[in-house]
Amino acid sequence: MSDLHRIEQLSAAETRPLRRALLRPNQPPSACVYPGDDAPDAFHLGVRHPDAHDSTDLIAIASFYREPLPDNPTGLPQLRIRGMAVLPEHRNKGLGRVLVEAGLDIARSQSPPPTLVWCNARTTAAGYYEQLGFTPRGDEFEIEGIGPHFVMVNEMPSFPED
Repeated sequence: MSDLHRIEQLSAAETRPLRRALLRPNQPPSACVYPGDDAPDAFHLGVRHPDAHDSTDLIAIASFYREPLPDNPTGLPQLRIRGMAVLPEHRNKGLGRVLVEAGLDIARSQSPPPTLVWCNARTTAAGYYEQLGFTPRGDEFEIEGIGPHFVMVNEMPSFPED
């Protein structure tokens, strides 16, 4: 990623135009409002184009939620990544990786830090998540109107407290 790009925290509302354009183009705007978007422990990150002047210059986004993995009754804190998207002309430049790493750094600073990170990855993106250290859990499944997905998980490394 170029030093000219900057990662910043966003409101959920700021992520929605890019969510709609890239993740849910054939759905109504309401489909881009995710449960938990405005929860106090949710956060949203974005990368703006180096020449950004306003919110229309977002080129990559990701949202992070304190949400347990379904059917995982550990009771330990978990983090869900959702709504990750990078404009096609900016893909393969490390922007997604930087967003995930920044999100995990923020999550590690929360109390208590999550022990597991997970997402519903489109089947076409499963290999990308595997490169980030995630592994598929369970069988492929269909999200109606969106397509085939895998649940991908990553155990958060624990760090000793200072």
